[in-house]
Amino acid sequence: MKAYPLGIRKQVIGAYDEGRTIQSLTAEFGISRGAVENFLKLQAETGSLAPRPHGGGAAKVLNQSQLAVLRQLREQEPQAKQELLTKKLETLTGVRVSLATVCRELRGMGFKRKKGASPREKSSSLRPVASVSVRYRRPEPQAHQVISGRKTYPSDLTEAEWALLAPFIPAAKPGGRKEEHPKREIVNAILYVLRTGCQWRMLPHDFPPHTTVYDYFRAWRDEGIWERLNQVLRERTRVRAGRNPQPTAGIMDSQSAKTTEKGGPVDMMGERS
Repeated sequence: MKAYPLGIRKQVIGAYDEGRTIQSLTAEFGISRGAVENFLKLQAETGSLAPRPHGGGAAKVLNQSQLAVLRQLREQEPQAKQELLTKKLETLTGVRVSLATVCRELRGMGFKRKKGASPREKSSSLRPVASVSVRYRRPEPQAHQVISGRKTYPSDLTEAEWALLAPFIPAAKPGGRKEEHPKREIVNAILYVLRTGCQWRMLPHDFPPHTTVYDYFRAWRDEGIWERLNQVLRERTRVRAGRNPQPTAGIMDSQSAKTTEKGGPVDMMGERS
């Protein structure tokens, strides 16, 4: 907040209490709408219009116990952004400090940014000196030695991904014969087709037979498994991004090409006598 004189602040709030609008106050006193709103917020929170010390921030230094909490947060989450550490520090200690203070204290503890980082990586966080390099590509799934002993493909499900999908895959019907092929391998084969675009009959031989894989794919499609799974994953992704599970608005678009009312040859050649 700009350091407006206390007298100006009192005049603005006094005029507002008399029923004046914020728009008229900005024009009369030559201040921004945000300044008027800040005056009102300051009076509601502190009961005074005097400027806060340090521009509204908290203490500029941390004591030893708060520094210990900050160090523990950084060691537990070496890749977390400074903004997140600042919020967690405030939650755990009740002390509000600026982002610059957190960065300065971390540098004093021996944490520093990763050398040679790109501008995008530099905006992520401060890292310890002996931090492990970060992999930005999808981790390779573990070899399924227990399932088939085959080498893995990039399209194979990881353990975490299979744990997420498994509850939606129908279990074997009771009373039937034992399943010859694990459901996880069936899903891996379907994902291989989707990722590579190959034909069903061109599935590698270390997958279950392509006829079996396609039969499962078609059965689960007819049962609505893929549609329900897509809906659940979409909702979880929206919630993780801080949005509502279901969209609140939609857009409908259509294109049309108007043709002649008459037939093509008649319109071009004209009616013959």
